[in-house]
Amino acid sequence: MNKCKRYFKMWFIALLLLTGVFVGTALAQVNINVNIGVPAIRVSSDPYTAVIPGTYIYFITESPENVFFYQGTWWRPYQGRWHRATGYNGPWSFVDAGNVPPGLRGLPPGWRNLPPGHAKIKYSQVNKYWRQWEKERHWDKNAGRQPGNAQPQSRGNQGNHGNHGNKENKGNKKEKKRK
Repeated sequence: MNKCKRYFKMWFIALLLLTGVFVGTALAQVNINVNIGVPAIRVSSDPYTAVIPGTYIYFITESPENVFFYQGTWWRPYQGRWHRATGYNGPWSFVDAGNVPPGLRGLPPGWRNLPPGHAKIKYSQVNKYWRQWEKERHWDKNAGRQPGNAQPQSRGNQGNHGNHGNKENKGNKKEKKRK
């Protein structure tokens, strides 16, 4: 019986050791995947953005990386996966492709090729006015033209249209009446 007990103990210990090796290998693989992150991009502290024509999706023009601002959130494809963040430099969290807004997944080919004169706007302005611009459909009406001081045109802030506020112009009207 002693031989049987020893034999049983050896098999039991061998089984425990083998189980420990497999569990350790599985844990190591999980740690490797968790520690890989999305690298930061190098841009100015208030980077220039542009709206992609036909959308309300903005991208950072001064970076070759695809980093998008859409409805208050930053989005970034990286190594075949989508990530999102509250700031353009992260921290980034993985997003399942089904939770990425459809407009981001279906951008038209050549979306970086902006037409001449297309507005480039500081992110601080986009962050401040994006809701108003979407609500008023600003980019549908202005097709990429920069609003005055990068601020949206509202009913109370229509800007200077023509020479209506120009004193010199008013003087010319008086002269024409005298003649």
